[in-house]
Amino acid sequence: MLRSIVALAAGALLACGLQAASAQEFNEIQAVIKPQLALERARELRRIMRNRSAELLHRRMDPDGQDIAPLFYGEGGQVPAEDTSPEPIGVNLWLEASGGRLEDNAPLRAYDGTQFIVTAGADRSFGERLILGVLGVHSGNDIDNVFVPGSSSTRGLGAGGYGAVFLTDTVIMTGSVLHIWTDNEAGSGVVTAAYDSREWTGNLAVTSYHFSGDWQFAPSVGISYSQERDDAYTDSFATFNAASTTRTGSVSFGAKAAYTHVMDNGVSVEPSLEAEGEWIFERSTTATSSMAPDTSDFDASVTAGIDLAISEAVSLSFSGTVSGLARSDYISTTGGGRLSVSF
Repeated sequence: MLRSIVALAAGALLACGLQAASAQEFNEIQAVIKPQLALERARELRRIMRNRSAELLHRRMDPDGQDIAPLFYGEGGQVPAEDTSPEPIGVNLWLEASGGRLEDNAPLRAYDGTQFIVTAGADRSFGERLILGVLGVHSGNDIDNVFVPGSSSTRGLGAGGYGAVFLTDTVIMTGSVLHIWTDNEAGSGVVTAAYDSREWTGNLAVTSYHFSGDWQFAPSVGISYSQERDDAYTDSFATFNAASTTRTGSVSFGAKAAYTHVMDNGVSVEPSLEAEGEWIFERSTTATSSMAPDTSDFDASVTAGIDLAISEAVSLSFSGTVSGLARSDYISTTGGGRLSVSF
């Protein structure tokens, strides 16, 4: 009899412990990890749009990468129409894929894992100044918690639109709006959970290009904002978790330096180095957690890359990014490639 009572008590204590651990683990995913994942995704989307603006500008250049075909300003404007009409820009297709690791070593919230994003887009010009396009995204993360052992993974599909406007011959404003649907899974011991989420994310940036011989200098400033809502769910231990909303916003500022070399076979090679600062003005969530949230409001990243213009219609790009440089407890590394084809 006594043995049965002890066994029942031990089972009840174990069940309570598992329930508390899983609740703490799942709350940490939503309150601590998800905001950082949203900021990582926004940073990658900003970089993708800046790459697209650089490609658009290169389309206006002479084959040697020096002179830019000026925009037509109309009768009485700066340049006669017959001297300035550039080659019409048809349909442009591009595909970009990147992946890497992230790690947070802060006590009481440590986690690490992998992330990836695959983005494809198509656009065309409407007049000389405006380019509009559509894009699709497939992204995901696999994260392991350290302080409260457990894991989580996300797989998302997104669709949206983007555009670029030539404000002047060498100043381009780019923007994108994306809606992402995500499947989320989490596990802590023998307890598992699954739920859906939906996210709206937007980016807007202005980049100014300056040239000196074969050198290019491109300062930029931008803003990103996202809102993700997780559905309410009940985990496998019958614990109810309410719906939650996560909002993130940041202002970015930085510059890119590049050197263009045209080889004898006509292929253009452009190595580059880019630095970006990021002020995080919003990182809020309605989810609660006993884990200490990340309250850092500034970050910095560096990107090294190389662009290969194989022909007037085909280009390849490769890059690697390290972020978390303004934080002592966080680091993220990403590498990837891009293929662009114009018709």
